[in-house]
Amino acid sequence: MASNLCQIIRKSNMKTEVEKTPAISENNLFRAAFDYASIGMALVSPVGECLEVNNSICQITGYTREELLKQTFLDITHPDDVEKDRLMSRQVLNGLIDHFEMEKRYFHKDGQIVWVLLTVSAVRDKNNEPVYLIGQVKDITERKQFEGRLIKREKELETVLNNTKTVITRFNRDFRHLYVNNTIEEEIGIPAAELLGKTFAELNLSNNATAKIEETIRLVFETKETQQIEIKNEITVNEPYYFAHFTPEFNNQGEVEAVLVVSLNVTKLKKIEIELREALANIKQLQEILPICSYCKNIRDDQNYWQTVENYISTYTQTQFSHSICPTCYENVVKPNLLEKGIKSKDHH
Repeated sequence: MASNLCQIIRKSNMKTEVEKTPAISENNLFRAAFDYASIGMALVSPVGECLEVNNSICQITGYTREELLKQTFLDITHPDDVEKDRLMSRQVLNGLIDHFEMEKRYFHKDGQIVWVLLTVSAVRDKNNEPVYLIGQVKDITERKQFEGRLIKREKELETVLNNTKTVITRFNRDFRHLYVNNTIEEEIGIPAAELLGKTFAELNLSNNATAKIEETIRLVFETKETQQIEIKNEITVNEPYYFAHFTPEFNNQGEVEAVLVVSLNVTKLKKIEIELREALANIKQLQEILPICSYCKNIRDDQNYWQTVENYISTYTQTQFSHSICPTCYENVVKPNLLEKGIKSKDHH
């Protein structure tokens, strides 16, 4: 049967179009199916010789039928794929496996690399000896190029995410870390890899801050709405502050499947806010009745110490003083002193 099949394929003068007659030739049917298959097809001998190829595989590789029949497919295979191709073909010929499928690269006649999906099986005689291999080749170059661009963009995005000062995490409904960027290690001292797949409880990180995070995640799953909270990190000694934005991620059914949390360290801003509040409190305190000396005009503070007005205000506010002489004091004090010393003063100072 196998030899007959090979003879059918290799008839050079056989018609390639199926005659439109009630009795269609079996030979014509097979030849047409082989030549005009949408995927590349080839018959290869057990020693690797190319016995027959169809039109599609010629289009994929850029070689003519005659050119392919004068060489082996390993001759146009990328060197990195040769050994695997040989190994898998040997296993099929030895009957260890029925067939194999692999992605590999061919060198197109113009020098470009063509990615293909190769499927190989064996045709055997009545003694179960392999007569030849049937190879089916599908061009997947466009898909591989798209995958390559996608992988490149993913790496670029990962580089950006791991070099930003913002902590980015993803959680599922059970509060498990689905994703953590490397910035987390700078913030809490724990590598991202140790957090993946675990909850705060499993990491022994349960505290008021993590409880607040879990409560907000639960709220996002329930309401399907974004949430924003302020968190005080109780894990580290300096206890930094974060402003966290919780965003729901939806599946095709419109259900929340994960929550993306973007946390920005706002410790510096928080300190400024605290200082402003203290300054406002001090200003309010200055608006109250202050004990002031009737003679020297010094002010008594809360610790019962007397100090100048300048020192008091400078202590409780950020106000700084510069000194000058008012017109009244100039006329009543400075001008008479100048006259006593024989210095004539000007009317305008």
